[in-house]
This record gives sequence, structure tokens and C-alpha cells, in this order.
Amino acid sequence: QDAGDAGGPKERSLLLDHAKLLGSFLVIYGHFMYYNLTGEFSEMKTWLSGADDIMWPAVHARGMVMMPLICFVSGVCSQGAVSATRLRRFLMNLVFPTMLWVFVAKPVIYDSMVTMRADTLKERVNALWTLQAFHEEWYLQALVL
Repeated sequence: QDAGDAGGPKERSLLLDHAKLLGSFLVIYGHFMYYNLTGEFSEMKTWLSGADDIMWPAVHARGMVMMPLICFVSGVCSQGAVSATRLRRFLMNLVFPTMLWVFVAKPVIYDSMVTMRADTLKERVNALWTLQAFHEEWYLQALVL
């Protein structure tokens, strides 16, 4: 946890670590299920063929647990008095990477790799240059706030 804050190093919470692991698993598995159900990854649907009646309720049930869990764990991990060390870590480990992702990496690099066309890269770089490249990532922006 925060070794730089008052009181020295703190003991890790296994419950909190397991909750973070569960939240991460639910996010990844939920995206896997969702994109298979919508047909975007249809080449991977062979073993899931005919499972739509079970998978849609599982996707919705996962969402009811996942988002509150992630918000709760994030709040627990963010507790503590504001210090210069915490502020620096917040900016360097959350705000800066979020800004880099939503303004550069996703709209320019990711979009260009999805289409694998040079004209897409040129278009996205021009959008970045004119400050029009932006991809909304509500969960990252909410975490920053």
C-alpha cells in the first residue's frame, strides 16, 4: 500500500487483493462474453454456439457485481490524507496515463492498428495535431475525478 505516507509500510490486505483480482477477472471475462454474443468475435464462437440464453443473463449479472465492486475497491484504496507523495502518485500513475490513453494512444495508435491502413494513421495524426483526437473512457475519467 502507501509506504511513503505517515506510519511507514502497511500490511497488505488479502481480502482487498482478492477483490481487485475478482474485479479484473469480471471485466475481462465480461468483455469476452459480450463481444462473442454480439458477433464481433464470431470466429471464436464455435464452442459458445447456442449458449446465448445463458450468456446474456451472465453478462448482466456480472455487471451488477463488477461495477460496484470496482468502485468500492477504488474508494478503499484511495483513502488517506492528501500528501505531496500521494498527489504525485495520483498525477503520475493515474491522471497522466489516462490523458495519454484518451488523447493519443487510443484515438491514434489503437484506431490505426484496428484498420491497418496508412490513411487512417494520417487522419488520426491530423486529428491529434488539431486537438480533435479524443476517445471517451468514462471509467478512467470517473476514477480521476
